[in-house]
Amino acid sequence: MLIMAELTTLIKEVREGLAKKHGQESADNDIRECIKLSFMTCEEIEAEKEEIKRELMKDMGISEEKLNRMVEAICD
Repeated sequence: MLIMAELTTLIKEVREGLAKKHGQESADNDIRECIKLSFMTCEEIEAEKEEIKRELMKDMGISEEKLNRMVEAICD
């Protein structure tokens, strides 16, 4: 129960921070995406990497190197 309470508190704090910076709807979507990713295997994440890479590089100007570091951090 303690771990669940701490995780909930952490998610709420992150959600509030994201909402202040990007708006509530965007924050909610980001949190949902993180939860979805937490259930995926590294192989599934790797399989979606190219699609995510194209979207991020186009929409946010993230380099391929930075995206690769992000995926590695998730899978380590």
